[in-house]
Amino acid sequence: PGALVHLPPLRLVRLTEMTLSGVVTAPNGASVQGFDVRFNIIEPGGQQFTNAVGRPDAAGRYEVRLWRGQRYRVFVGPANAPLIDMEFIAGEATLNLPIDRAPRQ
Repeated sequence: PGALVHLPPLRLVRLTEMTLSGVVTAPNGASVQGFDVRFNIIEPGGQQFTNAVGRPDAAGRYEVRLWRGQRYRVFVGPANAPLIDMEFIAGEATLNLPIDRAPRQ
């Protein structure tokens, strides 16, 4: 009781939700299904947590809800050996994900 705590300046950010869709394709252009597409939010301090998971349909299409302007790390495939591991900032409504090696299913 009676203690005073000084905090660094707080930064408030208004986020708007958006729908992101795309297609997961193999090196030969064929659609890829059966692998999760995981989107981890990357916090300013570097911490990450899963925000959304999509599962491509038979045509390789997926759709997820993300926060516009937020930095994400996206993984496609099994957690122990992802076929794609990349970072991006959500903004555009489409993110196509071509994998560069054939998946093992």
